Amino acid sequence: MRVKSRTQAMVTLKALIVTVPDELREQLQSLPKMTLIDRCAGLRPGTVTSVLASAKRSLRSLARRWLALDEEIKDHDRLLGGLTRQQAPDLMYGPMSGLRTRPDQARGAEGQLATGRACRPPDSCGAAAPPGPRLLES
Repeated sequence: MRVKSRTQAMVTLKALIVTVPDELREQLQSLPKMTLIDRCAGLRPGTVTSVLASAKRSLRSLARRWLALDEEIKDHDRLLGGLTRQQAPDLMYGPMSGLRTRPDQARGAEGQLATGRACRPPDSCGAAAPPGPRLLES
């Protein structure tokens, strides 16, 4: 749910940039994502007595919301990653994980895994499976 909320905050922020006064839009529209977030989070609208100040306040609020959600998502990922490594380490290093080898299966100088198995082509020694069909995310 938080990932969806973070995505929606970015979509809303970018939609708002299209409508802000020209002087502000020109400063923001071509910035990379993280630079845009940082710049908007640092805006200082002052007293909201103009369209520009209102736009700055809205952009700042959305950017700070995005940053808070991003940090919360990272916290959950760290927690879940630690639990998964502890309880089901094979899930972290399976063919669909994107990780090439388990830390306890590091290759030695002779191309042997720590388990003693001879290392054959990369796909048989713990490497990620070759790219296949992508699953659609809902």
